[in-house]
Amino acid sequence: MAQDEKVFGMAPSAGRWIFVLLGIVINMCMGAVYAYSVFKKPLEELFKVGSTQSNLPFMIFIAVFALFTFFAGRFIDKYGPRKVMIIGSIVVGIGWILTQFASSISMVILTYGIIAGAGVG
Repeated sequence: MAQDEKVFGMAPSAGRWIFVLLGIVINMCMGAVYAYSVFKKPLEELFKVGSTQSNLPFMIFIAVFALFTFFAGRFIDKYGPRKVMIIGSIVVGIGWILTQFASSISMVILTYGIIAGAGVG
């Protein structure tokens, strides 16, 4: 890098550590899907469903996550990682917020499994 280049307004040797911290935050967000097990039992009681049905949102989330990872790679090549991560973050947030208003397990599947899963992917 040239001497006059900056990373987050800092010298490259200091600014590059911001990327390490951002990577940690991104991985924590991607791993947040595994917190679903905390909400599984309350969902079963709230919607009066069995274990198989209460696991469907998680299973669909993982499947959609894997599927959209392929598309995200294509979008990163075309638009760059910053835009794709911002859009993905917004989609995940929308999915999680909408899940709060879900009135059935089908709505949890749609909001958490499909929408949030697509955002993480």
